[in-house]
Amino acid sequence: MRLTLRPLLAISLLLPFAACPALAASIGSFALNGKNVQLTCATLVPMPGTDGVMRMVLVLSEKSPKPGVEANTASTQGELGASLSAVLLKFEGENWENSTGFSYTHPDLKKPSGYCDASACKLERIEVNGGEFSAHLVAEPVAGSSGNALAFDMNLRVKMP
Repeated sequence: MRLTLRPLLAISLLLPFAACPALAASIGSFALNGKNVQLTCATLVPMPGTDGVMRMVLVLSEKSPKPGVEANTASTQGELGASLSAVLLKFEGENWENSTGFSYTHPDLKKPSGYCDASACKLERIEVNGGEFSAHLVAEPVAGSSGNALAFDMNLRVKMP
């Protein structure tokens, strides 16, 4: 019996991590109105391109999505705890960019979700090397577009989809 439990335990410990390409003790903290939440999962979700523009969604979340569940959908439905998500675009000959901003959910938020435009929530130093997306995400502790005070500063490294 001892031999059969060890493989099952090893498999059960690996399953929660399969849905999140970047999982760490903490990617960084996401503060809303002074209340911090640690984000632990970073995922890039591919989207169909339009008019030659490649697209994907960056999802940073407190919880990993369940196997078989798309991270972006789970994020917008509040299933991942606190989360930040943004559509990233790549125009031909250019690098990935976030020109629109971030949607977010947070336990301190009174509405289902909030929004922070790209002038307040900035994705900087974006690079893709060796199949890995890296960037610096920062928001100053000032009120975002939804009237909530956001603050975060994260260095991201996520496997490309």
